[in-house]
Amino acid sequence: AQGVCPTFLAEGAAPRSMIATRDIGREAARLLTEAAAPRIVQLASAEGYTSEGAAAAAAAVLEREVTVVRPPRAAWEGILAEAGLGAPTAALIAEMY
Repeated sequence: AQGVCPTFLAEGAAPRSMIATRDIGREAARLLTEAAAPRIVQLASAEGYTSEGAAAAAAAVLEREVTVVRPPRAAWEGILAEAGLGAPTAALIAEMY
């Protein structure tokens, strides 16, 4: 534990919606069991989150300093590959940002 919150989001990026996978699964199960016709459903959190906000929340829970770190763009694919993603997937995810 190094007290680091790594992110690919630019400093000052607009807050983003984040949804817990448990909540996604719960909603998917509900939708799959209802009789209504299939439709597109968009899930969003009640408020947006920033990297700085996530670091601040982690710091409060951990009772220690947590710093946001933005690795250089050229390192993103390697970082994702080190995390276990295959090279094609790492390239696609890096491209999204």
